[in-house]
Amino acid sequence: MGLAAVNLCVPLFYLFMSLEVLFGFGGSALASMALGRGDDEEAREIFSSVALFMLFLSSLLALGLFAYRDSLALWLGAGEKLLPYVKEYLGVIVLAAPIMMVQPLLEAFVRNDRAPYLAMSSMVVGSLSNIVLNYLFIFIFSWGLFGAALATVLGHLIGLLILGGHFYLKRGNIYFSSLRLRFSYVFRAFANGVAPALSEAAAGIVVVLFNLKLMEISKEEGVAIFGAVSYIGVMAVTALVAASQGLQPIASFNHGAGFYDRVRAVFRFSFGITLVLGFVLYALSWSFAPFLAELFFPLDAPLAKESAEAMRIYYAGYLFLGLNILSAVFFQSIGRSLVSFVISLSYNFVFILFWLELLPRFFGLQGIWLSYPLAMISGFLLVLWVIARERKIQTKEPLCKTPL
Repeated sequence: MGLAAVNLCVPLFYLFMSLEVLFGFGGSALASMALGRGDDEEAREIFSSVALFMLFLSSLLALGLFAYRDSLALWLGAGEKLLPYVKEYLGVIVLAAPIMMVQPLLEAFVRNDRAPYLAMSSMVVGSLSNIVLNYLFIFIFSWGLFGAALATVLGHLIGLLILGGHFYLKRGNIYFSSLRLRFSYVFRAFANGVAPALSEAAAGIVVVLFNLKLMEISKEEGVAIFGAVSYIGVMAVTALVAASQGLQPIASFNHGAGFYDRVRAVFRFSFGITLVLGFVLYALSWSFAPFLAELFFPLDAPLAKESAEAMRIYYAGYLFLGLNILSAVFFQSIGRSLVSFVISLSYNFVFILFWLELLPRFFGLQGIWLSYPLAMISGFLLVLWVIARERKIQTKEPLCKTPL
């Protein structure tokens, strides 16, 4: 029940992530381009305005969500059995929205300020702290879902404190230049980040639709299985996202500096690495699926077997997910927001929605798991078409700034 309750709250994290991406990814890419042009002061003004706006927005969001947390729990799909569990978890998470949204925003700017190891350290230490605190709060103190939520929040807070010194001590080129909020930079960051942000928001809606469909077909058991699949899957998704996000500051900086050969080279290199990584991750998940399922459910229990089967079907999408993410991030990094938006929305929402509506009618629960890899394949076919189109444009107009 606890696992199912937490999984119902996952769309809330997508909401936080979409807003962080909206201003963090959009703003940090703009700042990186400014650094590439040698305009350090503009990069600092972009950061100051975006960070202050995010702090205000996240605080407002936290108060609103906490006030309507009962309605939020019901909208997320909580039934009579799951409602008290969901409310217990939500009460902590929503109040900590400023911490959970500002920390990844600072991480994006640190990475673009040529300090990737600090950004990595923040993520690693924060994540490890989350793991240790989860064990302490749940197994030692018996705080249940309240403890799980508190551990998540404190993990983000520790990561935030690690990043804070970079800006406070002015260790790079980006730091607070003033406490004056310039909405022109906020709007520019918004325009540059709207495509990936809408993609993240759409992914959260998809999780809600998955949960509702699972509640319809197999009730709480199906949601619990999806929770196990998602928990394990997030490690693979994080690796694929990391491979893509590592491309962003390099592509943005060199595009801003006019080094288009370097932009093309880093995309091709990242494409190859991501392709190999996708195959490795799927091979590992296929081989260890029974063991991974037993981390969540008793050995030889029906749910353990069903979870292993679901993982082997669902994780096939990781063969193509990384390439879809990489392509969307790449086009966003060089200011091609519309192309990025079309790619992101297609594989994150449109194709999933299509297959999720179609396949369960014929294959039941298996159709739900199958809808994800088919959506990723559909998205990859779109990516191939976009790449072919870009190369065709470059052939016709050799002097244009087409990145491929």
